[in-house]
Amino acid sequence: MDENEKEQIRLHSAGATVRHTPPFSHLVSHHDATELDQPFIDEWVIPYYMEIEDLRNLDWVSRIKEIQGEITRGIVLKLLGNFNWRPRLVGA
Repeated sequence: MDENEKEQIRLHSAGATVRHTPPFSHLVSHHDATELDQPFIDEWVIPYYMEIEDLRNLDWVSRIKEIQGEITRGIVLKLLGNFNWRPRLVGA
């Protein structure tokens, strides 16, 4: 018996007789357990998160375009992988 079968038996014995697969379970999720330091937050989160959802004021789009060359995959993954909603919003 392999580990997956053992886990399935353990779950069933614990009462988990019906389990559903979430519709987005195939998507890759980014998780970064490290704390974002204050300089990173000051540069990549604070200037944007309060304005992103305000569709009446799109000044933040111009600011993003100005720094687009500085935005790396690593920065975006760091933002998306954070537990806090503010960095995730900016990363998205």
